[in-house]
Order: sequence, then structure tokens, then C-alpha cells
Amino acid sequence: MASFRCGNCNEQTHFTPVNVGQTLEPKDAWQSMKMLAQQALECDMCKLQSIAYTICDRTSYPPESPHEWKQFWENHDPYKYSPTPLDTADFENAPDHINAAAKEAHQVFSIGAYRATAILCRATLEAICKDKEAEGKDLFKKIDDLYDKGKIRFILKETAHVLRAIGNDMAHGDFDSELETEDASDILDFLDSIINELYESPAQLARMQANIKSRKEALKESQ
Repeated sequence: MASFRCGNCNEQTHFTPVNVGQTLEPKDAWQSMKMLAQQALECDMCKLQSIAYTICDRTSYPPESPHEWKQFWENHDPYKYSPTPLDTADFENAPDHINAAAKEAHQVFSIGAYRATAILCRATLEAICKDKEAEGKDLFKKIDDLYDKGKIRFILKETAHVLRAIGNDMAHGDFDSELETEDASDILDFLDSIINELYESPAQLARMQANIKSRKEALKESQ
């Protein structure tokens, strides 16, 4: 069968069917000519099991033997599987507590917890302002202070304010309007941009400058 990302080890890997699966009647009437198939599959990498689900046509008798189920999954890809792998991110140059919070924001987004994504992004932004010693009585003032001190560009200041405003709505229980997938994704991208600007890009530049200096010194010594 086709490989997919394991929800246990988070690796893209091949899966092996375990024993036989099960076919069920789908709940939706329009799928009366379909059947729901599910089976335990073992990850070839970590050896832990996931449950794969797919909907298929009733064009033949359901598979029964382990061999038939193996052939079945060679011709059908899961449309859903459990546990779901968690997306993550790694900002190795950010302080550990900021990196951990950003990772968690990516993880809750990957399971569709969009309100939690907004709240975590806002909290991580607050932690960034504290780490950068931004001054002000509230997050609004602290963001402006980062800009005034030249630590972030204008576009990132505006980005941070959007993140702050939506995060505030979620943190204060303003759930009148649903937070859409695209909005939550944009908020997460905004947070990533801020972290990259303040931590990742400066560290990358420093490494490149150090490498250039090292090569120049090595060249001088060889002459």
C-alpha cells in the first residue's frame, strides 16, 4: 500500500496490514453503494499500529483473508487514519521556551484546534516581546516599542498587531464568529515570520559571516 506519515513516530513510512480488516455500512445514505473499510496497520519504522479508513465501491465481495486485505490496501489509499500525525516546527535559534510554544502552536493547528492556535500564537508573541525586553504597559505598546527600536520592520509590526488582535478575541471568549482554517494558518505564518526575523535570520547571517571569515583566514595561511 502507499506510504503515509505515521501518527506515532511522525515519519513518512510504509505500513503493513495486521491480520484482517473490517467493513462497515457508511452512515450517509448517498453512499449506499459504498462500504467503509478499516484495518489496523503496522508502521514499518516504529512497529506501532494505526487504524486506516477508506470508502470503496461495492464492486466485489469484501476481502476476507489476510492476503485479500493486503491486496485491498495495495489498491486503496486511506482517506483518514488514526492517530493523526502532528505537524511541527523547529526554531533552533530561538530560546527554548519560545521554540517549545511555537512548536505547540503548529501541533494544535494540525488537529484543527484553531482557537487554541490563535491563543498560543498570541502568548508566544508576548514571550518574544519579554525576551527582547520590549517596554510598554500592554502587548500593543510592546510591539510598537520593538518597531521604534528598529528590531522589527513595519510590515512585521502590522503583522504582530493582527496576531495580537485575533489572539485577544480568542483569549477573551469572543467566539461569535468562527475562526477559519485560512485565518489560523495566516496567524501561524505571521508568528513564524516574526521568529525568523528576530532569531533565525540573524543566526543564519552570523554563521555565514563566520564561514566567510574562516575561509579568508584559511586562504591567507595557505599563501
